[in-house]
Amino acid sequence: MRRPEARRKRILSKWIGEELVLVDVDRKRAHCLNPSAATLWQGCDGKTSVAELAEKAGRTLGSEQAAAVVEIGLRRLAEARLLEDRGEPRAEAPLPETRREVLWRLGALSLLPAITTIVLPAPAQAQSMLPDGSPCTSSSQCASGCCSATQMTCKPGGGNCL
Repeated sequence: MRRPEARRKRILSKWIGEELVLVDVDRKRAHCLNPSAATLWQGCDGKTSVAELAEKAGRTLGSEQAAAVVEIGLRRLAEARLLEDRGEPRAEAPLPETRREVLWRLGALSLLPAITTIVLPAPAQAQSMLPDGSPCTSSSQCASGCCSATQMTCKPGGGNCL
């Protein structure tokens, strides 16, 4: 019986409103989980079976399609590499319906677990550079790469900074 476990090592988490943001320090990715995906990820403790997760989801969501919703969510969590890979097959059985059919039966897109992922920039890429005319103390602060020593403002560089 499959008992998925959420990856928690070197994963930073923070609730922002109703969404859970997970930062994967090793893979340099940030994932934003909607409430359904966040609840599912939190329930993946390595002890709770997929059937038990579906039963809990059915009580919470009030949905007859809870098993399909959980399978879709687990697939999305696995694709985002937010579950421990223990060499288990990803799905105990194929989904009985397409996502479109599940959506139609649920009647609401918000019930499906959703994960949005972005690649985190390197610290050097994340720096904001100052536009021309901004006060500066060093050429490394300016987008043009040129800080005028006399006027202490960013000047258009174009290769020669005087």
